[in-house]
Amino acid sequence: MPEVMKTFNFLQTSTHIKRSISLDQYLLKQYYQGDDENRLRGSEEMRFRYRSKEYLPNSLTKNNHKIIPDAENECYLGQCYRMKTNSSDKYEEYFNPTTKISPFIYKFITTGVNICNKTSPYLIILIPSIPENKNNRDAIRNSWGSVAAGTIWPNDKLDVKVKLAFLLGKSRSPIIDKSIKQEILDEGDIVQGNFIDSYYNLTLKILLGLKWVSQYCNEAEYVLKADADTFVYLPRLVDTLRQHSVGIEGRIFGNTVPGAKVKRSGKWQVKKSVYPFSHYPTYVYGNTYVLSANIVSRLFRNSEYMPYIPIEDAFITGILAKVIETEITHVVGFTFWLDKPPKTCDFVSDKKISGTKCSSQLMLYMWEQMRSGDLICKKKS
Repeated sequence: MPEVMKTFNFLQTSTHIKRSISLDQYLLKQYYQGDDENRLRGSEEMRFRYRSKEYLPNSLTKNNHKIIPDAENECYLGQCYRMKTNSSDKYEEYFNPTTKISPFIYKFITTGVNICNKTSPYLIILIPSIPENKNNRDAIRNSWGSVAAGTIWPNDKLDVKVKLAFLLGKSRSPIIDKSIKQEILDEGDIVQGNFIDSYYNLTLKILLGLKWVSQYCNEAEYVLKADADTFVYLPRLVDTLRQHSVGIEGRIFGNTVPGAKVKRSGKWQVKKSVYPFSHYPTYVYGNTYVLSANIVSRLFRNSEYMPYIPIEDAFITGILAKVIETEITHVVGFTFWLDKPPKTCDFVSDKKISGTKCSSQLMLYMWEQMRSGDLICKKKS
């Protein structure tokens, strides 16, 4: 494609300075220089994300209108944006950060280093869990999460390697912290950070998990984040993932939330000083979602350049996803928070991939029903 080799004019949002750069020189610089701090991020890199194979020099036309290269127009990847108003300037600047304002200062208390050290899993499952909720962790270990320890999925085919890690912070109770230390020795599937475990720190837990995957399980192909009260029918999930290709831009799979309004009060409030816009970018519900592993380290690294937002799903799969310009794919079968607790037949004979509001007892009950082979379900159309 000869046009690719032409010089591109583009606006560097952070400084509003117009620059010229040759695409081939730019790509060589970004992908072969090995600068981990700036690699795959920054406002300049965002101009040449591989979402399309067609590159539009400013000298070309779009929609029968000649695009004039000036400080009010920004053209890249076949799209042109007006950069004239202050609001659009602000939006562009927010999603093209250049300054590290939220360094991840927290350390691992335990790394679960043996979870992935003997195998390269197709899927690593990350489950944020509160320290005192051992009964729930045991229910997952003995039901749908048991495949991570080698259990065969009952009456269905699961032909990939799966591993499981529970993400915890520190408890305020010395007694519970002591019991966690014993559980770590007994189970070996806990990743714990040195921050207080709280709802506000849920985003920290997921960032801890992303950092952990990058360092200790970086050969996985996909990462499933699942809340502790969910049940995931893994054979159907894997079948779904195999139906999609993943390019260099990566992909997020889940139940999408387009145009969600930002709450300024209550449990899910976010201050304007932290996120100044009225709506979030499209994101996926946090009950269960899947990240292609090739975006995990990019999500983590870019989080350090963004204000901390405690709304985990909107931040990870919406705001950060927009920063790195990954693809978001809606998948039928992923649960969301208004769903009722699932029934076993919802998984066996329908298209359901995950269910929410699952107590420990319900998880074990559905698993035993699946194992029994006596379950009779009507096939839904």
